[in-house]
Amino acid sequence: MARTRLFLVTKVAGAVILACLTGSAFAQTNITAITACGTKISVTGSYAASGTLSTSSGDCIDISAPKVFLDLGSATLSGSGSAASAVHILKTATGAFVKRGEIKGTWSTGVEDDANGSVVFDVDMVGATVDTAVFVNGAHGATVSGVNTFIVTSYRLHLKSAVSCVIENNDVSAGGNVYGIWVEASKNNLLIDNDESGSPGVGEYLGCAPTGGPVNAKCKPNPGASTGNTLLDEDASGAANGGIVIDLGDLKNRIFGSDGSSLIDENVCGKNVWQGNSFTTTNEACIN
Repeated sequence: MARTRLFLVTKVAGAVILACLTGSAFAQTNITAITACGTKISVTGSYAASGTLSTSSGDCIDISAPKVFLDLGSATLSGSGSAASAVHILKTATGAFVKRGEIKGTWSTGVEDDANGSVVFDVDMVGATVDTAVFVNGAHGATVSGVNTFIVTSYRLHLKSAVSCVIENNDVSAGGNVYGIWVEASKNNLLIDNDESGSPGVGEYLGCAPTGGPVNAKCKPNPGASTGNTLLDEDASGAANGGIVIDLGDLKNRIFGSDGSSLIDENVCGKNVWQGNSFTTTNEACIN
């Protein structure tokens, strides 16, 4: 019952975000069509992709302008060879909004988001072979919601140096050979109602080991620790190498109402808060 209630709350929140942004900040009279990869969006406005967009190298769509609204609609972004990112939201694209569409084929990254205040919403990557599905790279206040992935070789969702972002209602289950969700050197983020169950690696990992933590060692050198993050109603059940794992030196994180099968905290009791979680095994008596 608790999971259903939280799901409804976060779905409503996502809908409110989408309605507000599409109805005000992104209201445009002209929509620019995108029909091919290699597109570089450098002017604020509304854009819509259609058909199949294919590339074997580089990014398919780059966004560098602020307040861009990109509707991938029913378009398919298909990668092969040395394709980089299907969509790359550059640091200068503050407040960009990317929604819908299908990402297929082979990519290094499905969506890379470097921009503050950006939104990635309802993107489908089922059937895409990517190293990282969504990479939130240094963004502050970004939102990733409703992303659905399947074939991912390393990390489904990767937050690096991300601050105050919201990661909600994403289905990253049954994949991610290393991590379903990797929170690296990131602070004060909210992760709520994500499904990373059945991961062949670690379901959700806070730390800096790229090859499958925990390593029970502090991050050296930088990027540093992940602190002040909140994990609420996360499902990391059935993950082969640990459900939710916090490595040494990653402190002041809070994990509430989540399911991890095994929950691991390499820090002494009290450095992170664990309450109301479901698990089979744990390494700390204070995890509950």
